[in-house]
Amino acid sequence: MTRIGRLLRAVLLLYAASVAVVMLVQIAWPRPQAEPEPADAIFCLGAGMADEVSPLPDEVSRSRARTCAALHARGVAPEVVFTGAGNDDHSAAQAMATTAVDAGLPAEAVIVEPRAHSTLQNAAFGLALLQSPPEHVILVSDAFHLPRAWVIFSLLGTADLGLYATESDFEAPLSTRLKWSLREGAAIWFNVARLAVYGIAGLAGVDRETRISWFN
Repeated sequence: MTRIGRLLRAVLLLYAASVAVVMLVQIAWPRPQAEPEPADAIFCLGAGMADEVSPLPDEVSRSRARTCAALHARGVAPEVVFTGAGNDDHSAAQAMATTAVDAGLPAEAVIVEPRAHSTLQNAAFGLALLQSPPEHVILVSDAFHLPRAWVIFSLLGTADLGLYATESDFEAPLSTRLKWSLREGAAIWFNVARLAVYGIAGLAGVDRETRISWFN
């Protein structure tokens, strides 16, 4: 086998292992979940919109928003940061915030961060909107996404994190979980490369805001 062939084989094996791990996370995530410890804020990580022009969130974003509203109602945190860009005219963050308010979340508990195009930007832009650095935050997303989100938020300065998965992940059919796993398996290594670029550019003197802007 040639060197290129061995390299391709190694890449495929790493990808297959990543997909398998993501699928296992979805299957093994605890149900019912333990109640999160009290936190400074809840982060609702955006998924997508209903379509390319709609102001409405897709079902995954809607489920995350409702989960955050329910956690706030149980007194888990005083604020919810909704973060994520959407289509050209509407942000996923605002769409999720509207859904959560309709589900009972007080408007004064809402923080909207509409610019983030990646989990890296979810963390960087969302954390910057809090009045002071948080001691503890809860990340709300689907189970397949939460391990990657935990790594990114940890590396960008939030040491104490809680993870809470939405019900949409638990209820999804196997075919949907497999699709999510295939996509997330690639996203993991794509983000490893992004974080490497982020770190190397920082050592080279590129300021943090510029580096974050690269990761749309």
